Amino acid sequence: MAHSGGYQDGSESSRGPSSTRIAALFELLADEERQVIVQYLLSQSDESVPVADLVDALVRSFGYERTRAVLRLRHDHLPRLADRRLIDYDDRRSLVWFDERADHDDLHTLFEVADAISSARL
Repeated sequence: MAHSGGYQDGSESSRGPSSTRIAALFELLADEERQVIVQYLLSQSDESVPVADLVDALVRSFGYERTRAVLRLRHDHLPRLADRRLIDYDDRRSLVWFDERADHDDLHTLFEVADAISSARL
């Protein structure tokens, strides 16, 4: 069964995303593990990704044991990202993909800004 929820606040204008929506994205992506998950999905060109690949990404990035990474994904990150309509996932097939309503441009911009801020601090 695929999961989905309420990411968008519905207040976008033709000039771009609302400050409320950007604030919600910042809050959602404040967690470094979710940043790794979203960046990995962005790198996969809108295709579905096996949960095992996301587990591998968390293990590589944080040195977790696989069991911990699986638990964090299945019980925290995937449901939270799906509730915000950023991703969808299928538990039975163990696949994750971007929700069709997710704005990839917003995400790319957010990560570019974060990288620029990090670089300026160095």
